[in-house]
Amino acid sequence: MPDEDKAVLYTHEGSIRTITLNRPEKRNALNNEVIAGIIEALREADGDGRTRAIVITGSGKDFCSGADLSALEKISEASVAENIEDARSLMELFLLIRKVRVPVVAAVRGRALAGGCGLASACDIVLAASSARFGLSRSEDRLRSRDGDGNSAPECLGETRLRTGYTRR
Repeated sequence: MPDEDKAVLYTHEGSIRTITLNRPEKRNALNNEVIAGIIEALREADGDGRTRAIVITGSGKDFCSGADLSALEKISEASVAENIEDARSLMELFLLIRKVRVPVVAAVRGRALAGGCGLASACDIVLAASSARFGLSRSEDRLRSRDGDGNSAPECLGETRLRTGYTRR
């Protein structure tokens, strides 16, 4: 399969490793293939002693729109055990981001919604373009934004963390 057809692209320039979600026609929605691709790329980057930083970004207009709707349909038809396995793979991704030895940077432009907002907030640093819009599902997270539009970065990333520029490294 040519690289441009892969759901996740992995490149490096010098000591910077870039992981690109490559499903622009689906707004880089998360599915099993994307999650597995990010995990594989993170492990490879973490195992390379020359790596000094990892950047996660999205191709097209958006960073990540959250779960792929077809994956959500599959969840409704799956067994409890299958759904637990899906949840574990997402948890593994978020934990791996926290465990790699170098900073992981989310380079966000466009929308970072639901699981995409979670992916960004799991990273050590979030660089948001002026086009970036963050949002969480109210039905899942029961959060209210200040302006009522559901696109509040403080909801997604934490107001204190945004104000202070806090990172763990």
